[in-house]
Amino acid sequence: MQDESLYITHKLQPLHVELLLMHFQDVHHWNIPDLRAPYWRLYHNTTAGAEVLCHGVRTVLKPDSIYIIPCELPFAAKAHKPFRQMYIHFLLHAQPQLICEPQLYRFKIDAEIQQWLCPLEQNQPTLAHATQLAATALVSATLARLPLVPSPETALSPRLHRAMQRITQSVGVGISNDELARVAAMNTNAFIRAFREATGKTPQVCLTEARIREACLRLHHSHDSIDTIAADCGYCDRYHFTRVFKQYRGLPPAIFRQQAIGH
Repeated sequence: MQDESLYITHKLQPLHVELLLMHFQDVHHWNIPDLRAPYWRLYHNTTAGAEVLCHGVRTVLKPDSIYIIPCELPFAAKAHKPFRQMYIHFLLHAQPQLICEPQLYRFKIDAEIQQWLCPLEQNQPTLAHATQLAATALVSATLARLPLVPSPETALSPRLHRAMQRITQSVGVGISNDELARVAAMNTNAFIRAFREATGKTPQVCLTEARIREACLRLHHSHDSIDTIAADCGYCDRYHFTRVFKQYRGLPPAIFRQQAIGH
């Protein structure tokens, strides 16, 4: 009997995890009112003493579990006593884009998770590549348990999807509505109208959001100065950048950067 499982009947779409940061720390103070950021977090606390507050619900981070916090989920952190923590910051790249319900997810550590967690907690610097692979496998094994669904953006027509891709590629230099309309092969007014109907936003608002998202990643995961980040994200000076950043994130970039230290 022929094994039909040997044959792929459809083309798999690309999906991968991009690790931004992995760290182990002994935490003595963890009291931050807002840790919302445009990347995902994975927490494993090997000792008790910490909790997070999300949607008004307090969750104690237990050593027997892994916790996943989706990107842009507002949550607060609090420590009652010193504790030991491993955390990973990462991005999920998929086509089409995948999202899940904005909530804290808890998964009990089982044999599958444990096989990737053990080499990470050994934290051997001489095995840097093996550690990175184990971290990616741990994140992937945990994400596989999430109820991920396609983003509403997947409903965009091919023309609008091309324009959206060009927006994300134009963070540093900017792009006009006329240029985006040409990318979409549409009249400018018709393009703006169709874009707004499909996304609920104007193309320039989406460009600003892409710039602020890139700035957030740089503020938390690079040592570049705020002036450099502002310029690279298309802002003429730090003052303008700070004003727009605060409008979108609710706090200045310098404070946003401070909140990332050790978390």
